[in-house]
Amino acid sequence: MKIIKISALVLAALAVAAISFEGCQKGGKISALTVSPANPVIANGASVQFTTGATFSDGSVIPWTMVIWSSSNTGVATISNAAGSMGLASSGAAGTTTIYATGIGHPDIIGTATLTVTNTPLVTIRVTPANSVTAKGTTRQLTATGTFADGTTMNLTSSVIWSSSNADVASVSNAAGSIGLATSTAVGSITIIAVDPTANISASTTLTVI
Repeated sequence: MKIIKISALVLAALAVAAISFEGCQKGGKISALTVSPANPVIANGASVQFTTGATFSDGSVIPWTMVIWSSSNTGVATISNAAGSMGLASSGAAGTTTIYATGIGHPDIIGTATLTVTNTPLVTIRVTPANSVTAKGTTRQLTATGTFADGTTMNLTSSVIWSSSNADVASVSNAAGSIGLATSTAVGSITIIAVDPTANISASTTLTVI
């Protein structure tokens, strides 16, 4: 009997090919990678978990882990590719760095996010407009503004996680390009909540649909 030895590299290549084929079967070819959160702000010494979603040629989007993570400025933050902590960015100094997610088997498809590290912690978040009223079938853009310990403020709209107390009345988007956009579908009153995932600080406002 002839014993065939297959190298780890070949096995990895076969695995990537199988996953790529599965993705193509489900929704066509991958056309883009989206990194979330898109623009997080964290205090120096803190960490933040990044994830990716793959957009396919038919428009479908699914969670995607077959990426290589990297940071444009490892002095500001590094990001892990290790099992169990993949996509976890750890800060080391104040500043800004670009986080890249490069598709394995798709090196020409790269998702990005901007990570800002500050020397002062986040203290509060404010959501505006406060207690607004909108007509059924319309949209309302919400903004989250963070205040830091040194008194400075920053727009955190794209770094917080948005949610609605009743999505049947109005939902709020966390998707790239429409983050913080509330869409009303029924008459009623709901609470819109914005949560900073790293500082675990939240704020809310009321949206009334008439």
